[in-house]
Amino acid sequence: MSKPNPPRWGDWLIERLCATHLIEEFQGDLHEAFHWRVAEKGIVKARWLFVFEVLRTIRFSHLKPTHYFKQYLTMYRNYLKTGWRFIGKHKLYSSLNIFGLALGISFCWMAYLYAHDETSFDRHLPDQDRLYRITIDVEEGDNQHHIGGSSHAMSVTFAESIPEIEEVAKFKSGYGLIQKGEEVLEQSLIRADRSMLDFLNLDFVEGAPGAFDQPNDVVISTSLAGRLDLRGKAVGTVLTLIAGQDSYDFIIRAVYSDIPENTSIRRNMIVSYAHYISIAPERRLQTWMDINMNTLVKLREQASLSEAERKMNEIHLSNDDPQEGVTLTMQLQPISDIHLNEVYGHYNGISRGGNPELIRLFAVIGVFCLWISMINYSNFAVSLYISRAREIALRKVIGAERRGIFSQLITESFLSSVLSGALAILLLIGLLPVFSEFVQKEYTLAYLIRGPFLLGAAGLLVATGLFSGIYPAWVLSRFAVIKSLRGEQKIHAGKWITQSLMTLQFVIATVLVAGMLTLHGQVRYLTTFDTKIDPENVISFGYIPKGEAAIRSFVEAVAQLPEVQQAAAISGYNGTRLKEPYTLQQVRHLRIHQDLMGLLDIDVVQGRKLDPSRPSDHSNSILVNQVLVEVLNLEQPIGEVLPFEYGDLKNPTIVGVVEDYHFESVKSTVDPLVIYLAPEYPLQSVYLRMQNTRDFNAEKLEALWNEYMHPFPCDYTFLSADYDREYAQEQRMMKLVSVGCFVSIFLAAMGLLGIVGLQLNQRLKEISIRKVLGASFGNLYRVFSQRFILLILVGLSAGLLLSYILIKEWLSNYPFHIEFGTGLQSVTALLTLSIALFTISSQVIHVARGNPAKYLKDE
Repeated sequence: MSKPNPPRWGDWLIERLCATHLIEEFQGDLHEAFHWRVAEKGIVKARWLFVFEVLRTIRFSHLKPTHYFKQYLTMYRNYLKTGWRFIGKHKLYSSLNIFGLALGISFCWMAYLYAHDETSFDRHLPDQDRLYRITIDVEEGDNQHHIGGSSHAMSVTFAESIPEIEEVAKFKSGYGLIQKGEEVLEQSLIRADRSMLDFLNLDFVEGAPGAFDQPNDVVISTSLAGRLDLRGKAVGTVLTLIAGQDSYDFIIRAVYSDIPENTSIRRNMIVSYAHYISIAPERRLQTWMDINMNTLVKLREQASLSEAERKMNEIHLSNDDPQEGVTLTMQLQPISDIHLNEVYGHYNGISRGGNPELIRLFAVIGVFCLWISMINYSNFAVSLYISRAREIALRKVIGAERRGIFSQLITESFLSSVLSGALAILLLIGLLPVFSEFVQKEYTLAYLIRGPFLLGAAGLLVATGLFSGIYPAWVLSRFAVIKSLRGEQKIHAGKWITQSLMTLQFVIATVLVAGMLTLHGQVRYLTTFDTKIDPENVISFGYIPKGEAAIRSFVEAVAQLPEVQQAAAISGYNGTRLKEPYTLQQVRHLRIHQDLMGLLDIDVVQGRKLDPSRPSDHSNSILVNQVLVEVLNLEQPIGEVLPFEYGDLKNPTIVGVVEDYHFESVKSTVDPLVIYLAPEYPLQSVYLRMQNTRDFNAEKLEALWNEYMHPFPCDYTFLSADYDREYAQEQRMMKLVSVGCFVSIFLAAMGLLGIVGLQLNQRLKEISIRKVLGASFGNLYRVFSQRFILLILVGLSAGLLLSYILIKEWLSNYPFHIEFGTGLQSVTALLTLSIALFTISSQVIHVARGNPAKYLKDE
């Protein structure tokens, strides 16, 4: 077996940089060390150490004399001059080439900016590799539930009983109003332990939090201090928070710098967790499975994660008595995984999470556009370089080596990349506000000068110049001298590469066109889907923290307005399990006030509606939806006693069955639902059906709201708009894919333009002879386009197959969706093929109109 050799580039680097009299000595020592390291430490480690030793060897005192490097600088300066003159000579094609490359680079930079920002969440926190959130997986037969949360009892017990845990931090979300003179500020907050302040590495600019263990302790951010006009004088100030029907006084202990935006736990107000303990019912603090908060766990250094999780599950089994058929597993989720992990959700103190699907889509479209632009550059460069065949031949005649010619052309490629990069920067700056609005983030120019982005952007630019220039440089450096001098040089070298690249372009373009059409169709399908609810002219007031008495009074008062047809209040859609014999059946339940079914135009398909005037309907009657009837296989549901229990509502009687209306978006199936009038769950929201939402008197509505709900702000939405917002993610994806589709088609057409022009320009004499012999345009088109059409059809077929696989998988995420059938496939093929044929035709027409005498005069 042959002896392994060190990396060749190490020798090359020493030969290029080190003084001539030192090269042999350095290489001998490095090679000798490499071979004994291979024997003692293995080939992988030997290679890494060889690289390290090479870099350490190249010191300033070992470098070649400066005149040697001046020769290189002069040579590369001449290369750049030649490249600049060549660009100036072919202004139109060079401009298109540079613009296409700039477009691809800017798209890829935007994708990189977004992906880097989204994946950086929580990685700046100290000891982030030891911070975890408690999560719970529940299996009930074939059903799985993932819970990102824990209970107070869990966090206390785990901290005391598991030695692998160094520290825990309990936190829970909250909301309230802060009175500032006549103004009321809405404020979300978290209640947290002192440990949380350390976990978040808060930078206190005023005061200090101290032990942070009193119910009235609070710390605020500099932003909130500014809104309250308390900068420089906040510490010791009493802050009154109005929460529901209660108000609480807190003392500001400290002010911290705003938490970085790439942090999952980010609030402008942090209240001591002791406040929650002081107001929470005792059962909420003692019940093991009362999951209503989050817990961060910090493991000790070198502690075993699996061992900590094993002990957590052992303690859980000793504190909980799970129902038969239910398996519960506790886990620790890394804090850096929270932002992009949609499985465990983002609530109870966790800021809104990211969208991994959008990140992947951005990355794919960015890379696709860059690929196509680099392919275009290569094809355009080869097409233009044919005019330089004589130049290259003369350089070879006077002694230029192929390696030198290759270096010159690569240098010119880097020049084009630098120009494209400069244009891409301008495009990026111009598109940054639109891009920020699209991704719902505040990206400023400051993001573009951060170290990680600059490093990644520079690396991308260098890679673009290298990969886009290798193929043209390789082809041109292989030109034959004699044929080039005679003007007979043709592009044969690497022809299959050119054709493969063109085919790849249309594979990518086809996938993006198919994705755009599918997204448009799916969004249209979702927004026009029959939810069994009539949302038109319905106003929705979301969560109202004022209390049930105020809500009921407001509903009674607002119902008297002539603009209001009907008013009703509801609770939230909660969840629970049925009792024997359906203990594994999870159901949602809803408390209604007045006739919600009539207000939303929901049909009762069997039995009757709930009647608020009947006392029995407030204590023992329920409605169920059709899904629940089917799941429980109830042949005659009316009059059936359902083993449902919530508060004092136990074993109620079914008096009606409502159709399966979508109380959530149609991106999920309809869950089994129980509806009741019984006062077991507080009213939280209000629906109003107006005569006409365009003409209703908003001032009257706000006046009534302020009368019953002061000081909470009047915040309402239109129910139809709420449903539309459910598909905001799909709308954003549709816009992104549409833009990517347009850019990819534009770039693919440019690339096809270049390669068709290349082939036709090499066959001008043949075309002229055919015209002299009487060939029509149709004959010329058929002869000179059939090869390109064949390649495009291959790319189109491969693109449709790939699209079918990817789109089918994506659509499977939706229980209700369109199909990527023959209709969408035909439109995709027709659109892509039409653009390709139009591009080919434009080039054939241009050449066919030429004067044959111009190309045959030297024959």
